[in-house]
Amino acid sequence: MSDKNRKSLLKQWTLTHSEELLRHKLETKKYWLEKVKAKEKAESETKKEVKLLPAEWKMLNKVTLYPWQKEAIDAWFKYKRGTIKVVTGAGKTILALAIIEKLQRIEKDLRVAIIVPTIVLLNQWYEEIKERSNLPEDAIGLLGAGHEDSFTEDQKRILICVLKSAASKLPNVVEEKLGNKLLLVVDECHRAGASEMRQIFKIKRKYELGLSATPEREDYEEEDEDIVFNGDYDDSLLGREIGPLVYEMTLKEAFDMGVLPGFELRHYALPLTAKEWHKYDSLSRSIQELNSELKDRGRSKNLSREKALLSWCQGLAKQEGQLGDLARSFIWKIGERKRLLYNAKARSDAVVIILIGELKNNPGARAILFHESIEEVMGLYRRLLKEGIPVVAENSQLSENLRETSIDLFRRGIARVIVSARSLIEGFNVPSADIGIIVASSTSVRQRIQTLGRVLRKLQTGEKEKKAVVYVLYMDKTTDEYIYEKTDWNKIIGAKRNRYFFWDLQREPEELKGPPREPRTLEKDIEENILEEGEIYPGEYEGVEYSCDSRGNVFDATNRPAVNPQGIPEKIYKIKKEYGRFKVTPQKKFILVLKRVSGNWQTYYMTTLEYDFNFKKEGLDKKFDALSARLGDEFPSSLVDGSEETIYFKQKSGVYVIAKKHARGESYARIGDKAEDKTKGENASKIINTVKQMQDEGFQINKLLITKEGHVIYLEEGKYHYVITTKEGVEFPVK
Repeated sequence: MSDKNRKSLLKQWTLTHSEELLRHKLETKKYWLEKVKAKEKAESETKKEVKLLPAEWKMLNKVTLYPWQKEAIDAWFKYKRGTIKVVTGAGKTILALAIIEKLQRIEKDLRVAIIVPTIVLLNQWYEEIKERSNLPEDAIGLLGAGHEDSFTEDQKRILICVLKSAASKLPNVVEEKLGNKLLLVVDECHRAGASEMRQIFKIKRKYELGLSATPEREDYEEEDEDIVFNGDYDDSLLGREIGPLVYEMTLKEAFDMGVLPGFELRHYALPLTAKEWHKYDSLSRSIQELNSELKDRGRSKNLSREKALLSWCQGLAKQEGQLGDLARSFIWKIGERKRLLYNAKARSDAVVIILIGELKNNPGARAILFHESIEEVMGLYRRLLKEGIPVVAENSQLSENLRETSIDLFRRGIARVIVSARSLIEGFNVPSADIGIIVASSTSVRQRIQTLGRVLRKLQTGEKEKKAVVYVLYMDKTTDEYIYEKTDWNKIIGAKRNRYFFWDLQREPEELKGPPREPRTLEKDIEENILEEGEIYPGEYEGVEYSCDSRGNVFDATNRPAVNPQGIPEKIYKIKKEYGRFKVTPQKKFILVLKRVSGNWQTYYMTTLEYDFNFKKEGLDKKFDALSARLGDEFPSSLVDGSEETIYFKQKSGVYVIAKKHARGESYARIGDKAEDKTKGENASKIINTVKQMQDEGFQINKLLITKEGHVIYLEEGKYHYVITTKEGVEFPVK
């Protein structure tokens, strides 16, 4: 930020004399009010009676469950573990309380640990249980946010824990005997970090319940892929530890069932100014040039997707040299282009026009605004204040007190508009609103729609009633349009609820026939009978990644060989003309490869995997006798533990050598009399002569392994084979 911009920003946020006096007056009033309330609370605490723990818990005072909730409860009780995926606002908390109530009838001395990602959700759960249940307050404990309750206290039956505190403290709080009657509830489980959740899963528990709107995560930009795979949730860490998906309700199902109120989704394409477009075009050309150069330098890194390329560049950016400079420039320009789009003039202009029009038609209406950038949230907040719109701001960089006050002012209708960055509603219990505006979004539009679907209500204008409206703003003919490749909105909320417009802000919006880009085809929507081997695949390059080599081997990400490669490497080579990486889709097991065509990467269908790759070692009870072994005999995989030395058989200046790779290149084993250790020199000669014999017989091999026992082996089609034994090994020059 330039000095001029910094001074301008400081001037805009500096309080006037009258504002300083008003602030002091309000702070004094608030301070004294809090003292009075604290005194009243202290007096009531001294009078509070100790209530006994009821024999049977009633968790849902005056609540009638919907049919879908009863169905979800039955699905969970079939296994007494599992994940329930229900859209935001449908009633996941009520569902969990109903499960707790029913489970306590079976497990009379039940304990419940509820894990939540934020302090706000901790307080929200506490208030829900306190208000709806017959449990005394002493039975509900808190861990985190300054609280240190535990199950060791006499009355504690339910412990609500913030994830970070739970990861470090809960394993010590849950005693062995308590684990035999513990229900672990993980709320918003898609937000859990891998390292923290692994600590949680060390806790002994009898029952498990996961709650989430999007457990499989649609947006990978800032997520930990070790928690939830791109494909099958049931195979992820959460799926394995909490249990598979046992019930699911989509956004469209929630609308159709009346669980969420219906609304109209209006997508507005907005234009960049001439100046903004010139800068955008310049940045895009630079990014494309850097993209091509970086991909050329990282040909072996499978950088066909921007996420993979960006991740690679983030690692390179820490390095010195030309490649590090390229990576840093690429990352900076990507960010600069994103900031340009976030800060586009038409965005804030459109918001002001929409709000003024909506509030004019219905002065009592309330609106929720979302932006991806905290800086732009505050800029938009400042602009709306200048326009005389009663607005509050909410984002994670504000204090907890300010955030709660913003929500309270909005709830009471004192503020008609709340503008937020990302975090709103997933953490806060926000009241109903009539208008939603997604001012800017990266790839998490679906989550924003689910969020707004929870709080929007039908808008009353006089005697007329109309549906609530959600506006999605994006910049025309820019990377903003990529959100429409990621999601088919007609399937998500129904075709009748989506309308698309171009709006230059000078005239009325012009309605379009459909979205600016067509959504990508998902694996589940592709029929195998339309696919032909070696032809372009109509969907995403997705799934679990493997690699293969010229010896017919298939390896996973940790370089373990599959014992059943099923001839896949040769099929890949037939089409791609090289070995290397490929993916297997999570559900239908399509094998996909990337092939560069006219400078662009294209996804091709190879075949369908008949059996899942097996990476388990075979022959665990086998022994190996080197004295009786013959060249080519199968070598037990159980004797291969990863500590083997890798060597290569090759020609150098017309002479056969044994090479070993290292950071600065490679070195060559000393042969015969050239070795200081004559035995090791003879071993090198023996290996070379044996491999030459194999090649003379038509068996080409170049990569060998030497086990710690001195057995020289090679890997072919997932099986290890014996070459020779050289107990003393071979000698390489000291680096």
